[in-house]
Amino acid sequence: MNYDYDVIVVGGRVAGSATALLLARLGYRVLIIDRSHPSKDTFSTHAIMRSGVLQLQRWGLLQRILDHDTPPIRRIVLGFGQQEISFDFREAFGVEALYAPRRHILDVELLAAAIEAGAEFRQGYRLLDLIFAENGRVTGIQANANGTQTELRARFVVGADGMRSRVAAAVNAPAYETHPAVSTYAYGYFAGISSGSYDAYFVPGVAAGFIPTNDGLTAVFTARPNNGSLIDDDEFYRLAAAASPNMMAQLKTAERMSPFYRTLGLPGFLRVPGGPGWALVGDAGFTKDPISAHGISD
Repeated sequence: MNYDYDVIVVGGRVAGSATALLLARLGYRVLIIDRSHPSKDTFSTHAIMRSGVLQLQRWGLLQRILDHDTPPIRRIVLGFGQQEISFDFREAFGVEALYAPRRHILDVELLAAAIEAGAEFRQGYRLLDLIFAENGRVTGIQANANGTQTELRARFVVGADGMRSRVAAAVNAPAYETHPAVSTYAYGYFAGISSGSYDAYFVPGVAAGFIPTNDGLTAVFTARPNNGSLIDDDEFYRLAAAASPNMMAQLKTAERMSPFYRTLGLPGFLRVPGGPGWALVGDAGFTKDPISAHGISD
């Protein structure tokens, strides 16, 4: 069989671009397809843990993130009701700080690095179905390419297309561990918060915190158990006040620079991650509750 590519990656954000980058650096012919360019922001509070920073550093991409004036985060504050502890981030494995770049920066830089490594990117492609050989192996994709149906052949197809993955659906990848969405979240971007640290506050039924990011802004989030309703503007501030008086004091003098972004939460699952001619990466194979703050790093 004649293949157009060695690997087609469906999805060009963090998981997809990182996978394509590594494969292209190994010399494979890689195509990334996505409906849109990752310069468009996506729902994410974008905190990167040590393991994620370490990978960016090893791939030679950390400086590209820092060139966007992404602030280093060298202090952690944790609050548990009346008790609050803070500590400096300890350098280890060559990682001296944490970072939380906006997704329109992180995702674009990862995609650019993948393209520089030799991967091809096609925008405006929506996966319709997979192509299967007689023995059941995946051998390519059918896609709507800017209004025209097309077929592309590949030795391997990688689904990096999120928790509602079309690749996972096409191969009937079973979820062998599932949990319902347990938390509801809201976040927004504020100017004038001087924390400069990862702050996370917890009291029974409430979580909230600060995540410093680009352009002098701080992503401020609140969360509570999922009762089927979104967190409205008033409840956002009530939750912040319940989580920490210190947090609420800073919010009173800060200026909100964005709308609030809200979700009823994400169901957690582990899917079978691969089979003949296909694999799942990122949220397509493993979606976890955002409170872990390990989604991007993982």
